[in-house]
Amino acid sequence: DPEPHRAPSPMPYRYDVFISYRNQPGLVGWVRDHFQPLLQTWLDNELPSGAMIFRDKVSIEAGDEWSDAIKNALADSRCLIAVLTPQYFRSKWCVAEWQSIDSRGALQAQTRNKLLIPIRYSNGPYFPQFATKKQFSAETDFLDVNGTVVPPNSSQAAALEDKIKLLAKTIAARLALAPDHQPFPIIDPDTVELPTLPDPRKPTP
Repeated sequence: DPEPHRAPSPMPYRYDVFISYRNQPGLVGWVRDHFQPLLQTWLDNELPSGAMIFRDKVSIEAGDEWSDAIKNALADSRCLIAVLTPQYFRSKWCVAEWQSIDSRGALQAQTRNKLLIPIRYSNGPYFPQFATKKQFSAETDFLDVNGTVVPPNSSQAAALEDKIKLLAKTIAARLALAPDHQPFPIIDPDTVELPTLPDPRKPTP
């Protein structure tokens, strides 16, 4: 007798987390030297195997087409952390990354607002309205622990690590909600319309 037809197993994701951030002075060093290493450490402690984290400056191999590598990594990531500054929303790439994951999460009730995890690095009042609606909690508000210099063994270093410990627990819970991998649509940055940001230099009408 012929064997019963079995549906093919879904392809695995390459990455657990995609870190989305704007390439701007100060922020790049903070993500590289402080945020990502601590996130790797504490997310590894939450998962049964080592966490796979994508960040553009370290995860793209020499010879890869930059735009294709970013899009492929985004499609192959379970969730996205958006490191927010007002300049984040002046980048079509960043907004496309945000919208791609946000729209994926909206496909199912259990993943709505779960696959996109925004963290506030600076200046929340000058985010667009759709970002200010997001709820920032103890593990996603980094206003008091940002900056390129975080002295070892300082109170700032301890506070940063405490936040990331909590964030890692949140991420681990969200990863379990990710839908089976499939060819998810990725928004082309060239099609993105940048949002209007509040401008403190303009008088209120």
